[in-house]
Amino acid sequence: TSMVRADGVGPAAQFSGPNGIAVNSAGLVYVADSGNNTIRKITPTGAVSTLTDANGAVIYAAWIYGVAIDGSDTLFVSAPYQNTISKITLAGVVTPLAGLANTYDDRQGSVDGTGTAARFNQPRGIAIDQAGSCYVTDSKSHTIRKITPGGDVTTLAGLSGGSGAADGPATVARFYTPNGLAADNSGNIYVADSFNNEVRKITPSGQVTTLAGLAGLYYYQGGFVDGTGVDARFFNPRGVAVDTGGTVYVADSGNYSIRKITPTGVVTTLAGSGGWPGGSADGTGTAAKFRNPTGVTVDTAGMVYVADSSNCTIRKITPAGVVTTLAGSAGQSGYADGTGAAAQFLYPSGIAVDPSGTLYVADTFSYTIRKISPAGVVTTFAGTPNVSGHLDGTGTAAQFFSPNSVSLDRTGNIFVTEDAVNNPLSRGNTIRKITPNGVVTTIGGSSDYFGSEDGLGLAATFNSPAGITVDSANNLYISDAGNNAIRKGVLAGPPLITAQPSSQSVAPGGSVQLSVTASGIPAPTYQWFFNGSAFSGATTNTLSFSSARTTDAGDYTVVVTNALGNITSNKATLTVSSTPTTTPGGSGGGGGSISGWFVLALTLLGTARRIGTRENQA
Repeated sequence: TSMVRADGVGPAAQFSGPNGIAVNSAGLVYVADSGNNTIRKITPTGAVSTLTDANGAVIYAAWIYGVAIDGSDTLFVSAPYQNTISKITLAGVVTPLAGLANTYDDRQGSVDGTGTAARFNQPRGIAIDQAGSCYVTDSKSHTIRKITPGGDVTTLAGLSGGSGAADGPATVARFYTPNGLAADNSGNIYVADSFNNEVRKITPSGQVTTLAGLAGLYYYQGGFVDGTGVDARFFNPRGVAVDTGGTVYVADSGNYSIRKITPTGVVTTLAGSGGWPGGSADGTGTAAKFRNPTGVTVDTAGMVYVADSSNCTIRKITPAGVVTTLAGSAGQSGYADGTGAAAQFLYPSGIAVDPSGTLYVADTFSYTIRKISPAGVVTTFAGTPNVSGHLDGTGTAAQFFSPNSVSLDRTGNIFVTEDAVNNPLSRGNTIRKITPNGVVTTIGGSSDYFGSEDGLGLAATFNSPAGITVDSANNLYISDAGNNAIRKGVLAGPPLITAQPSSQSVAPGGSVQLSVTASGIPAPTYQWFFNGSAFSGATTNTLSFSSARTTDAGDYTVVVTNALGNITSNKATLTVSSTPTTTPGGSGGGGGSISGWFVLALTLLGTARRIGTRENQA
């Protein structure tokens, strides 16, 4: 089972993929020689040998990764693809400490317990403290585990992000390679939980339930059964859509069918034959055939549209289940704009429809976003055809690595996930935004990195984001398939003024209040200006002061700013009207003149106000 392995001194020795390393008090170095599945020992003089047991036989351990050593020179090794931690004594005796070998299913996950009752998910790094306790980085569970000398395993830090099929609050629920997402009018999110063969529902409060389907031990243990709730069976559901009445449509990819779920969980088959090898046939209900449908969307009239991926076509299904081919020709993969069967696609995956009936398609392997009119006219909306890359820009000047899913907000912006699994370079892991006029920007993730970090914009990281949807409150939901998680983003952007300040007219001494209403994420700040000069201290969305004077008359504006930009409001003009002239003495008719003393008093009062301060007026 060895690869390149040679004992010897210095450069004469050979290793194959060494990973973990530990040193004892005598200066002996122990190395996890992963490619050779062995433990190697190096003396202070550089002499390399392979660890053997009491009979002189080489000790093999399946793809060991981490190694640590305690005060009695007992070695502890991690085997990430066996999901075990073992001990090796100086005499070469190997004993299991924790975990159960050959539990390859990811959903063994992160289970605390003693010895073989515990479960790990690719344990890698390992360390020993002075008390003999062992600490392990359980990599795919995203946790730090602690093992006592007696083999008791607990989770020291982190929350297991491993796959699973648990319902419950957000921090308890588990998914297994979630894909398509859809949002209803009440803020509920529906998830095609692909490897659990289930359709899940997430309420606005984060409570996760299973709407239909039943998770099996392995994802390929799906089925094709209509029924209610857990009595229904799916096989690798990939796409979901929801109509205005709360009915959910599912692209049941492994069953080559489109399924329908009522709000109470009753599952029926809308179209497709429900079994391998599928095909491409228009017709009604089960007479129609699909091959690996992955994307599904529904318009306001109840028409369902399907990205029939392996057939490289876009299909249309009426509410009665009548299936026709809208664009593309089965078996004719490629890239070509055109009408109906003259158009060509290269593995279309995601699909979305706008209120006018225009479709947008993530054409994964032509690296483009395609646009289809209600009459079936296909054009390229964004992305450079047949060129894989990551470049923001407008229309065909932009580049995508592997567009996978698309969703539309209420103002016509398109959001796209790039799933690194679909790209031969394993690059993508980004969320892109396309404006209605085709301007493409990156709003989340990095094409060069994967991870699970939350953050603003490009500071966030993803691991093969698959599905995407936008709810009515402009929240973005992403099925982060490689992290077995559903991520939520509030769409960041420059400020937008939704209510402008209004012009006003007041009498001298009257009160003034000018207001602006604006939105933006991050939250905006405000600065008011009077005749083009900053108004000191006026830094809220409302400017108010009392005892208006004629010198307060003029133009007022406010600049609204956040980290992503700024916007200036329209001018609001303040008019301070003059005081009407009155005649002292007598009632009605007649008048005498204003006394000199009265004129002098008014003059002195006006002078005093002009040179006075404006404190506390903003």
